[in-house]
Amino acid sequence: MNETSNSGNEAAEAVPPDAPARSSTHRTAMYLVFGIALFVGLLFEAIIVGAVKRILPDPNANREILYWQSPMDPSIRSDKPGKTAMGMDLVPVYADVEPSNGPVMIRPEIEESEHAIVTVERGPLVRSLESVSTVTFAEPLIGDVTLKMEGWLEELHVDYEGQTVKKGDALFDVYAPALFAAEEEFLTSLAYLKNPATSRTRFAEENVKSARQKLRYLDMTDKQIDELARKGVVQKTLTFYSPISGIVIEKKAFEGKSIPAGQLLYRIADLSKVWVNVSIYENQIHCVYKGQGATLTLSELPGRTFSGKVVYVYPYLDPKSRTVKVRLEFDNPNLLLMPDMFGRVKLEPHRMGQGLRIPQTAVMQTGMRNLVYVALPENRFEDREVRTGMELDGDLLEVLGGLKAGERIVASPNFLMDSESRIRLMNRKFAAPPMPTPGEAHQHKMPGMDMPGHSMKTKESESMRDMRQDSSKQ
Repeated sequence: MNETSNSGNEAAEAVPPDAPARSSTHRTAMYLVFGIALFVGLLFEAIIVGAVKRILPDPNANREILYWQSPMDPSIRSDKPGKTAMGMDLVPVYADVEPSNGPVMIRPEIEESEHAIVTVERGPLVRSLESVSTVTFAEPLIGDVTLKMEGWLEELHVDYEGQTVKKGDALFDVYAPALFAAEEEFLTSLAYLKNPATSRTRFAEENVKSARQKLRYLDMTDKQIDELARKGVVQKTLTFYSPISGIVIEKKAFEGKSIPAGQLLYRIADLSKVWVNVSIYENQIHCVYKGQGATLTLSELPGRTFSGKVVYVYPYLDPKSRTVKVRLEFDNPNLLLMPDMFGRVKLEPHRMGQGLRIPQTAVMQTGMRNLVYVALPENRFEDREVRTGMELDGDLLEVLGGLKAGERIVASPNFLMDSESRIRLMNRKFAAPPMPTPGEAHQHKMPGMDMPGHSMKTKESESMRDMRQDSSKQ
């Protein structure tokens, strides 16, 4: 214990008493050096930037400024630099920029670029529709097998889904008390008819006909009824046969199971024809009609094309997708088209007569307006509002108004226009209406109404006009 205490005292005595002070002084010196280095760096940067500005002339130094405007809303203007209500710097508008209400200049090299200028032409209005599709069963070719009476399944001849059957193939044997009683009734009526003592009664033949018809209602075939009459013995079970040819797509029959009347036992689908469903947008449905031809392609069957036609257009639309369901029918002799396959359907072109057509790329959409650039003499172009119709084949667009056949327009203004022309276009869209002069403001001022906002705009208009007059004198 004494040795441990002595070693601890020696360690304490080894630490200098001024160690914390030295550490604090060291950190302070490091912070001071870092601050001096940062200050020198910022000072050096300011000197370099200032030297560059003195060496390189400002390209806008000699340009006359008309006014300042908001970069986001050109209708917000001022006669001096400042900031918008959102804190954005106002940008200058220079006098050497062409007035916003004049033709737009586009780079001269567009005349030499291929297909840059196109001619508005009149031609056939053709619209082809293409849509994703789904293959499904043709409902009229689906047959359900049920029993009209209660019974017990004694034996199954078709015992799995997907099995191919032909019309008339045996499906199952059933024992049904109601059917057994109907067979006995038929044989009794037949015996009365064959008995010389009762055969001449007027009811004997009618009873046989009634008993035979009752067996038909219970789905016995005429061949089975004739066989019953020939043998004269009631059979315990009766065999039921497939009503159509096709594939078993649903099976609910099991040997030995009792079944109530009307229960589904088999569902058989004939796939020699299939339906194909597509969804067409409501603004395109006028291009679809019953009997219209169509072609179907599937990624699972590359190179194969199937031909079909429209058989039904649903009279209502899906409120969520705003589409109308259209049903087509296709022959399927080789059973290559399977229900639930996805494909693409292309409808035959719908022809709507003649009309004006322009490239879709020629139209610039600016909010609620559709604009095109019409070629003028001397490589000048005028923006013009047009009314457009439906999209056409060949990436064309129908024109309902604003252009005439033979006029020349820019095919792709979005790619060929310079940025300044785009800004001018936006100025036209957002520009405020002309400000009234003081006289006009006085004439339109209603008695008893004070409109300080209106007088402020008038003063701003006067100051702007004075600035322009001073600039023109200089």
